[in-house]
Amino acid sequence: MLEKVFDGVPDVFCYYEPLIGAKRPDFVLFGKDFGVVTIEVKDYREEDLFKVPPNGAWVLQQGHRQVPVQNPYEQSYQYWRAMASMLNFKTIQRIVAFSNVSITGHAAELIQARKPSKISIFFKEHLLSRATFSTRFQGLISHDAGLSNEQLDFIRGNFMPACRVPRKDGSHLKQATLIPPDKLVLLDKKQEEMAYNLGDGHRLFFGVAGSGKTVILVARARYLAKRHPSWRILVLCFNKVLSKYLEAKINPQDLDADVFVFNFHKWAKNIIERAGTKYMARYNVEFEQCKINRSKNEFFNEIVPRLVSEAIQNTDIPCYDAILIDEGQDFEDTWFKCIMQVLNPDTNSLLVTCDGLQGIYARNRFTWKSVGIQAVGRTKKLRKSYRNPYEIGIVAKNILPKNIKDLIGKSDEFVATEGFLRDGGICELTVLPTKREERVHVLSRVKEVRDANLNAVVLFKKALRNHGEIPLIRQIKQAGIPWVDIRQWGMFEGLMIGTVHATKGIEEDVIIIPEIDLYTTQEDLQLLYVGMTRAIHRLYLSATSRPPIVKRIENILAR
Repeated sequence: MLEKVFDGVPDVFCYYEPLIGAKRPDFVLFGKDFGVVTIEVKDYREEDLFKVPPNGAWVLQQGHRQVPVQNPYEQSYQYWRAMASMLNFKTIQRIVAFSNVSITGHAAELIQARKPSKISIFFKEHLLSRATFSTRFQGLISHDAGLSNEQLDFIRGNFMPACRVPRKDGSHLKQATLIPPDKLVLLDKKQEEMAYNLGDGHRLFFGVAGSGKTVILVARARYLAKRHPSWRILVLCFNKVLSKYLEAKINPQDLDADVFVFNFHKWAKNIIERAGTKYMARYNVEFEQCKINRSKNEFFNEIVPRLVSEAIQNTDIPCYDAILIDEGQDFEDTWFKCIMQVLNPDTNSLLVTCDGLQGIYARNRFTWKSVGIQAVGRTKKLRKSYRNPYEIGIVAKNILPKNIKDLIGKSDEFVATEGFLRDGGICELTVLPTKREERVHVLSRVKEVRDANLNAVVLFKKALRNHGEIPLIRQIKQAGIPWVDIRQWGMFEGLMIGTVHATKGIEEDVIIIPEIDLYTTQEDLQLLYVGMTRAIHRLYLSATSRPPIVKRIENILAR
């Protein structure tokens, strides 16, 4: 009923059995118009009510036995106490609903006679339809207890910690003191509903860069861990940097459930090691042979999944009650097949996020059904970017190569960006005569960003094997500017340096990409798209020549 009444209503949040202190009311509503409302639902029938005293336990008749149950009004009072000490600025309104008791019966008279003045009652007739519920709700609930935007965020962030997004300043997701509004970063209503109300079974999210896929996955992992403290939960991604990012965001140490965060290769090797020395010896032999006679792709995409599958089938490898996979477009079909072997069939909770536009690693095409994932009717598409302002997103969108654009709409994984939820960003391209002048220019941007107290990432196309061999990095060191390799990412404040490949799934205030004239192939353009869409506020690009990609960006910026 609550879903029917409040679904789609802005600034109303409904939570089922949230943990408030040590208590779990059936429902809690937060709304700008009416403030905070707790709802306790009782489903016992009129004929079951044997005794309704003004204080103490009520008594139900169950067959030949009289069974005491907690007084629902006292329950409601306990919920009020748990919240009131922290919400001294607003009234907390209380409802007790008797879903199987008619308003016309003798039981209703007893219930109303015992009702405290500050509690509202709903009977069976009030729950028959959306209209009857809404009329009763609007008639009983005071609208003098409304909330400002700041108060609404404060309440959601402090009473529903799973809707918080961790900050780089080290704010923890679980702490004893209340977090002030200016320190809270929260999911919006759509993201929160997706994370909490997915339902059971397999779910797939296809979304554009910055559409909130990773944010929803993190919220979902935390929600499941809080909802099911006895569960084992596995979170997987492709690269090491993203696994560190996810672990920091999920913060497993704050959770009672066992939450494991790995990139696929690390998880697979752990499984093989756990299976025993026989499997690990085969792993080492095959790896050495692949270095000599075969490619690493064959080792990681065929041999490792085969070893993992054998280890799972032949040894005591425990299952996971929920599995969440971020950046699933980078996973091979062989990976999914062995992952699905460790999903508990009784809980069967699976979430996969994908964006084919960011599929920068070549992989075999396959159907979800072929790897054991039930996708029909279980997909959602996220078409708007929360991360990129229009000025950055429109440029990134328009540099995608034709072979990738042609796939949009033809496959679920390839989703077109239909909008950017804000503007006011900066996208700047500077073409310099020489490499030396380009380095001077980039260094000036790095200093500017540092002086503005913004976090930034400088992204190179090629792998950084020896930092000392890269002239720009030497100049940054000589300028005394502290930085870290993005591969050591750990909620670092300041400047990071790395490759575009390493930034999959993460974001930063400012992205600086030098030498974009090196991005010449269709694969390069897709890689550049990934790098550009990491930017939250500013994107600085530079080059020393004008190949087609530079001219294309200049034309887009000139419009």
